[in-house]
Amino acid sequence: MGLYEKVKELSRYGEVVSGDRKEKYLVKQIKAQFEPHFDEIKIYPTEVLSWSNKELEIECEGGKVPKSDIVTLPYSPSADLETENYKIISLNNLTELNVKYGLLGNEGKVLIFTLNDDTLRKVVLKNRILLQNSPQPPPYTPAFFVTQNALKFLKGKCRFYTENIFKNSVGYSIEGISNRKNDEKIYVTAHHDHWFYGEHDDLVGVALLTELMNEKYDNEIHAISFTAEESGCYFESFSWACGSKTFVENNAKRLEGTKFVLSLDNITDSLYVYYTPILSIPLSNDITDVSYPSPYTDSYRFLSAGIPTISFHSINYEYYHSSHDILTVEEAKVIEENIIPLIINTLRNTRLTSLEVFMNYIKNQVIELPVEIKTLITNIEGKRLDYNTILPLYKSILYSNGKIMTTIFHTLKGIKESYFDIYVALEDFGEIEHKEGSNEVNYFTYLNRLYREETKKFCTLLSDIF
Repeated sequence: MGLYEKVKELSRYGEVVSGDRKEKYLVKQIKAQFEPHFDEIKIYPTEVLSWSNKELEIECEGGKVPKSDIVTLPYSPSADLETENYKIISLNNLTELNVKYGLLGNEGKVLIFTLNDDTLRKVVLKNRILLQNSPQPPPYTPAFFVTQNALKFLKGKCRFYTENIFKNSVGYSIEGISNRKNDEKIYVTAHHDHWFYGEHDDLVGVALLTELMNEKYDNEIHAISFTAEESGCYFESFSWACGSKTFVENNAKRLEGTKFVLSLDNITDSLYVYYTPILSIPLSNDITDVSYPSPYTDSYRFLSAGIPTISFHSINYEYYHSSHDILTVEEAKVIEENIIPLIINTLRNTRLTSLEVFMNYIKNQVIELPVEIKTLITNIEGKRLDYNTILPLYKSILYSNGKIMTTIFHTLKGIKESYFDIYVALEDFGEIEHKEGSNEVNYFTYLNRLYREETKKFCTLLSDIF
């Protein structure tokens, strides 16, 4: 069975949300694909908050919106109301959605999002404060995604009716282990929960977990298909990759001796490679090199355990999280001929750089660091230091245009950039928003003080580490 056939076998269940009944059948199918390729197979139950939409209807003075042109955004609250107080928001890209939801949520009783096409899309709705790994208040404003065709019906007063079900449930991650004499481990991950058909995101990645095992490797390979990558967290505004987050938290001892983690997520023939700069990887002209970890994949959760990461991701895929995410025979052939050899080469030939090279990268490339921190970093050069103590400092920054990136000393970078951006969200820290009409002198005084306080915190932390 080739890649195309494996993906189609997995996608026949349709949309699979973590914790719904179809996930059990899908995991059973993945297990059947794993069995010929791995020495051991383990299944990990994971507590999740599952979500489903039972009823959906929008009818306006302009007419009834066809069901084929609307979806309720996941984790939106139920609603049954008639109102003219709704706001239609055009997006440049899907990643803008939650920033705009947070900034505009109080301006209407209902928010309606759309892109400039006739494709439906889904992304978990989350309330502010964004990028928090702790429980947040649930979304309070009902929100929908519509196609451009739906806009001609959205006129005058509308009735919005949506019945959504939240329930505590269990999702299932599945791991295949290929034993080797070399105890150094490599984890290769994908995820099987998905929106719509989800063939590129991420059933291709799941199918590749077994395709890669047609080759032999020196290292012990652990292949995991995670639950709850798209959804399942308990209203955390960092709402993705909660299955892998739970796995890392529960398996710290097992992860010892891991060389690196490679995530395969949203795989097409146009790939970006995101990686921790402590790694030296065999790059190809066919992929775009991004030398920081991707926060949008399961590998990111392993950084908290000090493990280097690589992520292959097609961030600019036209049908990301959409109803048109379907693999063609031609695409499958290109992935088999070009992408699989690339991944195999990465698994075999990725190496750790020296810690000195990595620390030099931090000092000169990440941001213009305060003198106090540069001095601390300079003073440890040549000393013995475990990179595992440095990697957990990587955290993410979300900008007003929806762009997200990760860096060490993320609060310092985010505070500096908030002088020029109206909004930034800093992972597990908070949000900085420059509101229109506010006194700029006072605002910049606040940022200066915040920057000094964060500098002190990092100096204390680095002194303890070094």
